[in-house]
Amino acid sequence: MPVELACAGGQLSGFAPLGSSGEYEYAWVRLTSGFHPQVVGDGECGYGRHEAKSDGTFTVTAWGVGPYASYGFVGAAGLRPIHDAPPPTVE
Repeated sequence: MPVELACAGGQLSGFAPLGSSGEYEYAWVRLTSGFHPQVVGDGECGYGRHEAKSDGTFTVTAWGVGPYASYGFVGAAGLRPIHDAPPPTVE
């Protein structure tokens, strides 16, 4: 199923197999480089919120690396709660 990225102006390309089973694919999309937005597909992507969508299942892993800090997070994974227990109170 195609994955669309709004800032890219449509469907992403450049997917490659992940492993040898043929079950999974991945695509690397650089949104910024050297503090500058990057041309992606028919659009330009930079800092800020971005929307991706597909009729199929997919996940997004975003990360950033800098000289003093880095981060990583997952999105679009369809994660669901596994129980109704409230989180513990931290005092």
